[in-house]
Amino acid sequence: MQNGFLRSKRGSYVYDMLWLVVIIFVLGIAAVVGKVLVSELTVATDEMPLPAEVGDTIHDVDDGYVGAWDFFYLFAFVILVGMLWYSSWIIDAAPIFFIIMIVVTIIFTVVNMLLSTVFDDLFSNNGLSDTASQFVIIPFMMNHIVIIMIVVAVITGVLLYAKRSMGVYE
Repeated sequence: MQNGFLRSKRGSYVYDMLWLVVIIFVLGIAAVVGKVLVSELTVATDEMPLPAEVGDTIHDVDDGYVGAWDFFYLFAFVILVGMLWYSSWIIDAAPIFFIIMIVVTIIFTVVNMLLSTVFDDLFSNNGLSDTASQFVIIPFMMNHIVIIMIVVAVITGVLLYAKRSMGVYE
């Protein structure tokens, strides 16, 4: 019956930030790789004797893929951050955990730097750079993920500890 920091609801900050970063990173990579697959499928089906309606549908999917995934990526980010902020507001936390939050934020900043570099290396040095450049939101967020996540972490920390200064904490 051990109740360590990571097992408590205050320790969920660590897991929440980790999952947010991982989900955003994986969605970005999946969107770009998915666009490559859809484009290859479109080229392959152009050479097949298919009805015109099928060819038009495949081209419509290929044409709308980038906009749909950019919107979905931004929507997923906003929803995940909103849930993180809401859960931070409803969790009661003592001020001593603020020090732990600062350490965790520094660690996640380093992790975000590494993930941003991996994304940049993955999609700038090979044939995927043309595909990645078609997206607007995903490369912007992945290139600025460090700053974005620092802002998210600071606002999360404020929400996590603001109740005590407002007298809501009991």
